[in-house]
Amino acid sequence: MKQRIQPRWVKTRRSTIGTTNRSRLIPALVKCGVLLGLIAVVGAAGAGCRPRVEDHRVRVEIEGEVQIVPPGSGQGRGMLGIVRHPDGSIFVNTQTRGLVRSSDNGRTWKAIEAENAFALGVTRDGRLWLAGPKAQDAVSVSYSADRGRSWTAALVDGAALAPSSKQPYDWVGDDYNTFLESPDGTLMLGVGARYLPWYYQNSNLMQDGLVRPDADIGGLFLIRSTDGGASWGDPTLMHPFVCEVGLAADPFDPDHLLAMTRIQRPLLAGEDRKSTLEKTGSPADVPSHEPSIYKNGLLLESHDRGRTFREVPGSLTGYYEHRGTILWTENNVVVVTHQAGNWSPSYGALFARISLDGGKTWADGSPSGTTRMNQSTRFELVPKPPGHSFTAPTLELSRDRFLTPYLHGSIAAGTATVTGVFWRIERR
Repeated sequence: MKQRIQPRWVKTRRSTIGTTNRSRLIPALVKCGVLLGLIAVVGAAGAGCRPRVEDHRVRVEIEGEVQIVPPGSGQGRGMLGIVRHPDGSIFVNTQTRGLVRSSDNGRTWKAIEAENAFALGVTRDGRLWLAGPKAQDAVSVSYSADRGRSWTAALVDGAALAPSSKQPYDWVGDDYNTFLESPDGTLMLGVGARYLPWYYQNSNLMQDGLVRPDADIGGLFLIRSTDGGASWGDPTLMHPFVCEVGLAADPFDPDHLLAMTRIQRPLLAGEDRKSTLEKTGSPADVPSHEPSIYKNGLLLESHDRGRTFREVPGSLTGYYEHRGTILWTENNVVVVTHQAGNWSPSYGALFARISLDGGKTWADGSPSGTTRMNQSTRFELVPKPPGHSFTAPTLELSRDRFLTPYLHGSIAAGTATVTGVFWRIERR
């Protein structure tokens, strides 16, 4: 049964944080054909030239908000996902109460029953994709060819990911991941896989009470399907200590990928505690063996279509500035969102980092920008109050105009709400 969710337009207030201005105007949404969230791109040859950016200074204008899921709807945990379907409609994955769909560029929304899922995707053929928990050692990957009315599922278990079938992973899943479709039709999905007990509790993996850097602990994998989702495999390790991955492909080079992740781990054997705390911003009272010496956002990069990844220098965000997402537009704009650090007065706020040239440089208020994402301007999309929690992904509505859904309110009190913020980039 579909439930129609009426929009509630919210006037916003002017903010002086960073260079973000919050206007009092309700957005005049533009009906337009836009690209898919999971877009198939052609190779660099014949794909056109990258836009040239002379001035990296930008301003963010908040245009207004719309209620996507009202309070009292039973919304639970909400690591949100968002995609554009080939028919132009927008789908948001709420994680715990199915999908919601808008056919008018975000003005109104309808609920669609679907399984609880930590990943949402869409492919060129119009199929919607979900991945969610099935058991401790397995996840379900399902697709719908009729915009969510019916679903076909496949099972991915720990044996499909482990280096040896004799030692399958005991835990498979995650809290937020994304799909990505390659030009050749290969579908990729990020999935976490671990042995139990957890690596930071397994004495066989330790040296002097700390986890060895070379210990086999599993990690975040990229898995693939080349048969339309009937089977999944061909795993490649993205990183042993990250989770919650958002994937994005270069619109001018399909081999070039960026992944916004959450890195979380203890101090490793041989690491210097003092310099590590300075790097991560972790409080001094966190024990070295606890898996929260690192609890940050981190960008990964691949130049071989996800076969290998490296950490992007200067991309480690502040402590607790995780639950990140990433968007890479046809116009070569990269938007990364993440939450404010928990030691910050603005903890609960939502920030965006912006690059106009595919992540080479990031807006920091100067004409040239900075090559280090963590030194760039944190543009405030959602202040506190109301604050937010969980992932808040972004969709481009038209050139330099965006929609970012976020969850706020109390899950326990039944007031959890998903609201969408409409915003745009103003260039110099």
